[in-house]
Amino acid sequence: MHNLKKILVLTPGALGSTFFQKSLTTFLNFNNISTKNYHDLANFFTSLPTLINTLSNSKISVIGRCSPLRSKDFKEDEETYYKFCNYFFTDIIVISRCSFESALSYCASYYFDNIYSKNMYNEAHYRKRYKISDDLFVSALEHFIEFEVWIDKYFPNHTTISYNDLFKYTDDTFSKYFNIDYDTDLCLSSYNIFNFLRVRGLSIDNYSAKELQDIIKTTDYLTFLAEKDLLYDMSSLPVKKITLNEKINTITNFNELLDRYNNYPSNHFRKVDKKELIIRAQEEDAFWLK
Repeated sequence: MHNLKKILVLTPGALGSTFFQKSLTTFLNFNNISTKNYHDLANFFTSLPTLINTLSNSKISVIGRCSPLRSKDFKEDEETYYKFCNYFFTDIIVISRCSFESALSYCASYYFDNIYSKNMYNEAHYRKRYKISDDLFVSALEHFIEFEVWIDKYFPNHTTISYNDLFKYTDDTFSKYFNIDYDTDLCLSSYNIFNFLRVRGLSIDNYSAKELQDIIKTTDYLTFLAEKDLLYDMSSLPVKKITLNEKINTITNFNELLDRYNNYPSNHFRKVDKKELIIRAQEEDAFWLK
């Protein structure tokens, strides 16, 4: 029981929360900490007493998600729901990412959802050049401002995890934040890179037989967790769906949106220039395409 984890991720959407929950659920279970992922708690419970009773009596670790929009499903119990979350969950996590990139990803989510397969990647709109309307982009900026205000109001005591650390150094990040010596037989970071290459039709010829066996082992383990009802939804992890370099090359009004962002009247956003984004995109590609 001393290993029991109670983890809540706060999300506005389009920030990798699905990947965070599912990969952490996999990581904990593989390292002998039985854990159930509830995804967004409002998906499972619209009755607050039921939620409180179920989670409070859980004999295994739990991971859930809380978002401003879905929390409204609790209606008059919404604020009591927040109080319970602060009381019950011992780790409350916010994923930190460049606000400009987050806004672009949020806009892109209007065109496509999470990517799990090569067919889903090929069908995604971002494979073609497209324009994000100013109205949609501004609504995304407002969405993230509202999220920051919501966090400050209801969850002032939280931990921040870097989006880049989450995707690039998945296992090490979980080990560090949750103080777990992990079994290296499950390497989620390598699994992420393999699937990134696979769905894009890029070469995987350099993978050894042992590496491919480990990837198959991870895939089988994800299926096992789903069958045991410990992993919510699909028995796979969402794939990195769009890189910064892909955004630069496919969004036709990228520069205009960057100017809009940098001149937007808000103290919630750190300004960023194109040169910095290009360097960041090159570093990101060096990781995913290595």
